[in-house]
Amino acid sequence: MPEVWYGDYLAALGAARIGERRLKALVERYGAETIGTFVREWLDYSERRMTHAIRGLPAGKLVAEGRHDSLPGLPDGVPVKVKVEVDPGEGIVTVDLRDNIDCVAVGVNLSQTCATAGALIGVLNCIDPSVPRNEGSFRRIRILLKEKLRGGYPTVSGLDIYGHLQRNQPLDQTQHSERSACWETATVSRKGQPRWAQDSVSCLD
Repeated sequence: MPEVWYGDYLAALGAARIGERRLKALVERYGAETIGTFVREWLDYSERRMTHAIRGLPAGKLVAEGRHDSLPGLPDGVPVKVKVEVDPGEGIVTVDLRDNIDCVAVGVNLSQTCATAGALIGVLNCIDPSVPRNEGSFRRIRILLKEKLRGGYPTVSGLDIYGHLQRNQPLDQTQHSERSACWETATVSRKGQPRWAQDSVSCLD
């Protein structure tokens, strides 16, 4: 596997080093205090934008299930279950991935980072794209994971080098199918105001 991913590793390392140089230059120009204040205010602003966007969604609980293709030793594939609760009052979306099978003995188990990223992608694709995507907006998405679950994270993440894109695909697709079925509410009228589809009510508790 190292020879397959080594180029990606070098690209990530190079990008990080360029980012480090640019950040140092920015601090030298404006000062650490100014940059620190900007970062805090930007993240807080992003959180407020995210809260406002979630408050425009209908309240409810959604459940969707999907399945990974069959694999050696797993002829029926790997089931994936996602539960989502939208709480407009609190401005919070909760994604619960705990109701999934334990890790399996093939390279499709998700690391904690990959499981979290898959959940974030599913929610953010339903949110106004003008809302900044950063740690501030992520504060309004609660992700529930459980150790040793296929949809959670393995005890030894080093066992799973299959590639996060392949592993996350069933999780992303499950959340996207849930969005298509229940969050077609995101259709927008010509005046730019959200128009909640009537059939979405059947998907909500």
